[in-house]
Amino acid sequence: MKGLRKLITVNQTEIDVLAAKDTLMNDVVIEAYLRIIERRNWYHKVCLPSIYMFDTFFFKDWKEKRYQAVNNRFKKEDIFQNDMLFVPVHLPDRGSRGHWILIVVMVEENTITAYDSCGWNNEAERGTVRDFLTYEATRRNRKVEAWKTVDAPKNIPRQENSYDCGAFVCMYAEVLSRKARLEEKKASGKSIRKNIASVLRAGRVGVEDFRYTPSRAI
Repeated sequence: MKGLRKLITVNQTEIDVLAAKDTLMNDVVIEAYLRIIERRNWYHKVCLPSIYMFDTFFFKDWKEKRYQAVNNRFKKEDIFQNDMLFVPVHLPDRGSRGHWILIVVMVEENTITAYDSCGWNNEAERGTVRDFLTYEATRRNRKVEAWKTVDAPKNIPRQENSYDCGAFVCMYAEVLSRKARLEEKKASGKSIRKNIASVLRAGRVGVEDFRYTPSRAI
């Protein structure tokens, strides 16, 4: 990523919703949090991977409009200069309330992995991202690599209710963006949401902050 992108403003009402039980996180909150993580990595680029966080409506736009949706979006941004790409994906028809997953692209390894707090396979969604990567590489006259879809570890933390998928997407992104491992234990959706709210209020997160073990935030 060439430089800093603007942070996204989240109002207090949207932050307060994070503490409400049985409430889904909205796209603004998720995108605002991911943008802060992207900024964290930019400031600590000596010791952290370079990353690019796609916006929360990119996947839908690409799936429905394909080339028309992205022709100008990445005109000034060569995404392949990053080590990792993060694509938050909302699946409105998944489950009874819709569902969020996170697709992570390792650029050097040419791998595409879907992290899903309900454990679904998401092969179709990985294929959609692979189609975009192939298109974007061709458009930039880059060598088109054979992108490989790789399954996420089976022991990553999972949600235990029907509404914490967005929180787990944020947690997955934070952990993976500093090349840390997702551990085989239960994660508390409540503690994840609490820490997301803290980061949104502060507008920043240091490299030593906001580190998750599955059961609590350090």
